[in-house]
Amino acid sequence: MPKERTPFVDVLIASVRIEVNSKKTWCFSYRLTLINNIFKHCGYVLSTRMYNYYQKQAVEAGLMKVWKQWGRNPDGTIYGKPSNRQITPKGLKYLWKKGFDLPKYLLDWAYHHILPFKEKLLKLAGRGPDRQQRTGEPEALGSILNGMVAPEIV
Repeated sequence: MPKERTPFVDVLIASVRIEVNSKKTWCFSYRLTLINNIFKHCGYVLSTRMYNYYQKQAVEAGLMKVWKQWGRNPDGTIYGKPSNRQITPKGLKYLWKKGFDLPKYLLDWAYHHILPFKEKLLKLAGRGPDRQQRTGEPEALGSILNGMVAPEIV
């Protein structure tokens, strides 16, 4: 079966390539990195505007999820971090039906909901693409509670 190469499909495949390189079911990278990936593997330049257009179509179709991330500088200004992107099981099935070869761990995740070993460890640790690590010392809450004074009951 011939592969249907369109910019829409190439946007999905660019994310899949990064997922496969990191052996995860999600990736976090800047749009420019994904656009360069499309240029390197497909041979044409996709503008940022067109990339956003195709990504939005993929998100609305349920083929991709995107989590935007940002951070705060010490002076209070906000800056953008790479967004987390995940090709959903529906998106992987779409690519499989279009004739693209996908690794076994992604197909197991899409069809049987079996997470790769690394992802299981992250899930057990409570971290993933939509959660951030806590900061501060673990005993900080205990010391705060010990310093509190209980109200007097009259």
